[in-house]
Amino acid sequence: MTFVKKSKLYKQLIIMNKQIFSKKGIALLVLLTLFSVKLAAKDMITFTCQVIKYSVGFNIKATYDKAFEVNWGDGTTETIIVKRDFRGESVLHKYAKDGEYHVIISALDLECRFYSFEVDNNSPGLIDLNISCSALKELRCRRQQLLYLDLRGCSALEFLECDNNKILMFRTSF
Repeated sequence: MTFVKKSKLYKQLIIMNKQIFSKKGIALLVLLTLFSVKLAAKDMITFTCQVIKYSVGFNIKATYDKAFEVNWGDGTTETIIVKRDFRGESVLHKYAKDGEYHVIISALDLECRFYSFEVDNNSPGLIDLNISCSALKELRCRRQQLLYLDLRGCSALEFLECDNNKILMFRTSF
């Protein structure tokens, strides 16, 4: 499955939605928007992987000079400061034994934003993927065992490539 956002159509849908609201509806929408901005969450990516060859890897592009944390699900956490703005940070973790692990990648502050996320094709084992990153533009998770994909928090997503997966449930807000 490959998806590329059509920006003209997307803008037309936004204009149509704005025309539907009355003046009171627009005021309520503005209040809800302000409320949600005030409660803005840090970017977060979570996934479950079935590790067979003792390692899992990914590449992530994030705000330069900001930090994010990876909880590998085996009691190990790692803090990464972004130093490669253009190519992204390549992250690899080796597990002590094969098994199923729940991994959490989270920004350490509100200024750290994730823009691109790609799972290493050489370690296929992703079972589910849940992304809540308002600035994420690209997602690649080819040749995995992906069954569940939740992108409801990805309003800026422009490119999605999830070929050769067995997706049973796909959730999105766009």
